[in-house]
Amino acid sequence: MFLFRKIISLLIIFLALTSLFTSCNFNSPFSAIENNGDTLRDITMPDTSGKLLSLSSMRGKYVLVDFWASWCVPCREQDAQLVKLYSDFHAKHFRDASGFRVYSISFDADRSRWIGAIRDDSLIWADHVSRLTGWDSSVVEDFGVSAIPANFLIDPKGKILGMNLSLVTVNTILTHRLR
Repeated sequence: MFLFRKIISLLIIFLALTSLFTSCNFNSPFSAIENNGDTLRDITMPDTSGKLLSLSSMRGKYVLVDFWASWCVPCREQDAQLVKLYSDFHAKHFRDASGFRVYSISFDADRSRWIGAIRDDSLIWADHVSRLTGWDSSVVEDFGVSAIPANFLIDPKGKILGMNLSLVTVNTILTHRLR
């Protein structure tokens, strides 16, 4: 009987701790933000030429909102994969959309480094935006970004399909939505 009570007590402690830790989401670079299925809030930022570019202008396409910076080594290491993903899907026809875009939000503070990284890594899409304020940006608070690289995949209606997805996972999701 004593052993049974000990096992039950340990099981209750285990379940309580499991519940606590699974609700904390330690692995996410996002703090308390939208959930999958919610509409991602709009953002408008200056592009590389200073022209304002809104995320909502891309409705009707799948969009990967990519948070990065020129000084972020893991961000730069995945750029070749991101270029391939963009090349593979930007002109594709999906069941519910036509095309795929990458909306790259940079946390750079230095314009020349930002533009240089875009050029050096051959980031061929046009939708690069930054306020050039580094981490001192409303984007950090608005989207709850606490680490980069980070991303959201949104559907043609602006609904969140996933957050902080690997590019392999994004590829799989887009592949399954092709016509």
